[in-house]
Order: sequence, then structure tokens, then C-alpha cells
Amino acid sequence: MIEPGGWKVPKKAVRWEVSPKRKRSPALHGCLRRSAPALSCCLALLCLLIQACRNGMDPSAGDGKVPAGGGRLLPEHLPAEVAGALLDSAERPTRFTQDDIWEYLDGGAHEILRLGFEQLVVARYKEAGSETRVVIEAYTMKSSEAARSLLEAWRSERARTSAVCGQALLEGSLLCWQQGNRYVRLIAISGQENAGVLLENLGRDLCPVLSPP
Repeated sequence: MIEPGGWKVPKKAVRWEVSPKRKRSPALHGCLRRSAPALSCCLALLCLLIQACRNGMDPSAGDGKVPAGGGRLLPEHLPAEVAGALLDSAERPTRFTQDDIWEYLDGGAHEILRLGFEQLVVARYKEAGSETRVVIEAYTMKSSEAARSLLEAWRSERARTSAVCGQALLEGSLLCWQQGNRYVRLIAISGQENAGVLLENLGRDLCPVLSPP
């Protein structure tokens, strides 16, 4: 029989058989069948870990604490309630990196990148029983010197010192401090005209949470 294109096909199909020497033994076949579920679970776990690394997630995250031993700060590490203020459910905490910091700091991104910016976590809290909201910005820099440089670059001449987290700076509706390689800024965006007391209470409770490893 001649197929289109001129190729000759034999009338009898060629039958390929496995050599008896290469056939699986019953014992090996049973072993593979018994180990298949375990192998599937291992492969599924490996896929989840790979996906977590690609998404910049920490598998130990989710307990409200920064993992000891070098884990980076993630949005899910922030507590749901701090100093009587609740995490704003309408706007989930967000993490920005060197790739997308421009979306948050359009005008100041170039400056902090030059100083050694690595990542930023932004969250919003609402004071219970009032309309006061506080934006929390936690900048992770490449070193403590870089964090200190950012603090000095954004420092206001009218700011006064506060005992929060060692030595913070407070000016009206803004409280900021350096904590290791992190620069933290709390901004009251509505509600009380002078939110200094609320900012300091939030700062005291957040200081141990935001402490670098």
C-alpha cells in the first residue's frame, strides 16, 4: 500500500515487544505502586515551595510575627490590632520592591533607590471609635547606615524627639524612626488635628513587631 507522499506502508503492522530481560519484576512493580502516593505528595509540596519563592512569600509567614533568623518583613506579619487601632479591612497591606516602588513614591523613588532601598510594606490602621486613620510605612534598606541616611534626608527641622523605639521624631501628624536597617514612618491622614498621642502609642506597640532579625 502506498500512502500519500510516496511512503510504502507494510500490510502487517510492526509489533514492538519488550525483551523479557527488561520486563519489570512483580516485586518492583508492587513497590512502585505502593510508593506512588508518597511521591505525588512530595512533588506537590515541592511545587508549592517553588511557587512561594517565585511570589516572594515566606513559608513561615502568617503567625503575626517576623520570623527569627533572617526572615524579611511581609504584609501578613503586621498585627490585626495594635494600640486600639484596627487594620483597615478595606485596604490590605501592600509590599513594594525595587521594581514597583515607583507606583507608590512617584517623586521620591529615585532618592531612596540611590540610598539603598530594598522593600517597603504599607498598611493602614483605623482608630476604634473615630475616623482617624494612620498609614504605616516600613522601609527596609540595605544597611542600618542606609536607613539612617533616609531618616536624615526626610527629617523636618520642626520635629521633636520622642522616646518611642529609642529615639523617634514627631511632628504634628507624623512619627518616624530608624530601627536597624529599617526606617519606619507613621502618618495620621484624617481625624484628629493633633494625633501625636495615637502615633506614639502605635509606635510603642509596633516597635518590637518591626524589629529587624
